[in-house]
Amino acid sequence: MKKISITHIVFAVVAVLLFSTCKRDFINDFKGPAICVPDGFAINNYNVTPEIDFSKKDSVVKINADFSHEVNWDLKIVGRTSKAVKRYSGKSNKIDITWLGNPDSLLFFKNEVCDVVLAINCVKIENKYFTIKKATDFSNIGFLLTDFDGNGLYNKKNLGYNTGEWQTYGENGDGSDIIATIDVLPINTPSYQGGNYFYQKATNGEGGYYACGIQTSKKDIAKPIPPTNTTNPCFQNNFPGITSPDSIYVNFFLNVNGNNQSSVVPYFKIGATIYNLTINPDWTGWKYLTYKLSDFKASSTGKPATNITLISFWVFELQSKDKGPQTVEFAIDFVLFTKGKPLFPNLAQ
Repeated sequence: MKKISITHIVFAVVAVLLFSTCKRDFINDFKGPAICVPDGFAINNYNVTPEIDFSKKDSVVKINADFSHEVNWDLKIVGRTSKAVKRYSGKSNKIDITWLGNPDSLLFFKNEVCDVVLAINCVKIENKYFTIKKATDFSNIGFLLTDFDGNGLYNKKNLGYNTGEWQTYGENGDGSDIIATIDVLPINTPSYQGGNYFYQKATNGEGGYYACGIQTSKKDIAKPIPPTNTTNPCFQNNFPGITSPDSIYVNFFLNVNGNNQSSVVPYFKIGATIYNLTINPDWTGWKYLTYKLSDFKASSTGKPATNITLISFWVFELQSKDKGPQTVEFAIDFVLFTKGKPLFPNLAQ
């Protein structure tokens, strides 16, 4: 058995003291020991788009920088007002980021000043910033059906029973049992996207489940979601070459205002065939939901659609979980179609 000498003990104590008194001088709280950049490291040509209006076609924020050496880096965009965040990271000798205005979470960027925070171990870097003059409506990321604030394909707020861009309907046949509005009331709790949302409330009749609903206008055949069994330019233009429902997601926010008797049935039509699914909310407040269009099954066969370019119109129907009479309610906001993945993949249910 080896003996531990006094020299070994002294050396060990000194080493511990030396490492424990070293200070790390960098922005992020990295885990583990810092791997500092090589001597002579430099950042060159660090530029950020100073101002952006996402309502203009092909508008993006560009963030570029050149490094003298390949290094690990982290970068985040933070809205000063919204507190929304978009993060990037990598290992490279340069940064070349194109940002479309989307956040990582359900805090949406607003018309605001945003800070750009670049972090590299052992390097002090001054933050840059830019101004969002007009926040994105996400039509640069997917196909926005509506946000009920004047953006998207259905960009007007006119609403009524068999009238307007958005048509409401109810079990009574004349719309007399419907409370429907596009406003921040009566829930009085903004959705994650902010602004207005659609709210509806009704009572279903004896022996039935269906109460009321909202649908894209049947009469407005000039819209790219026409009530006809023809090729749909809406999906063709936004997702060219895609016909499979497995590639397209519908994203939206849903709130039943604590009414656990409500069931929400979104559906679309191809010809006379209805493709739907049923949502039974068991949460309180707003929730982000996303589904592939292949999750919607034909009510007659249980099979998904085969060609989404033939979709005629979109419906959100409100039902009760049990036969009536029951009063049910819901609020819907921000209906967005995306290709290949949900808008917020980490929040998908």
